[in-house]
Amino acid sequence: MNALRIAATLAVALIIDSLIGHYSSQGRIYLDPLTVVVVYVALKRSPTAGMLSGSVAGLMQDAFSAQLLGVSSLGKTIVGYAVGELSIKLDVRSTVFLFPLILVVSLAENGLAILLDRILGIPPIFPARTALFISIGNAGAGTAIIKLVERLRPRRR
Repeated sequence: MNALRIAATLAVALIIDSLIGHYSSQGRIYLDPLTVVVVYVALKRSPTAGMLSGSVAGLMQDAFSAQLLGVSSLGKTIVGYAVGELSIKLDVRSTVFLFPLILVVSLAENGLAILLDRILGIPPIFPARTALFISIGNAGAGTAIIKLVERLRPRRR
């Protein structure tokens, strides 16, 4: 997965995020596709690639949302690094570990965003209950998408 593919995947995820943003605000869809892409890049590449993709994805998401610039970037950067480091030390690609991994890092990212909003004295972009639903949606969709992509991509010898 070279840099151009990562950038294109992040752009597609941003478009999907923008399209479902309207429905998510009405409580219908709970998913953050950019987090799923950051987790996938971190699993496939390295902690550095995960950090860079997380930083870029977060800045892109902040630029197109009502959130303070840099909040999503910080959370996604930490997610990218943490998943990249864990994938080096543990085999987290199995479904048994992948779902809880995405759930925990998504909860941490959303919790950090809520915490930073409270520290800065601005109203949170979504309540804590919504953060839980987004994390569950990310874990379910992320696990399914990552497993599907791994199955469809031919293995290199």
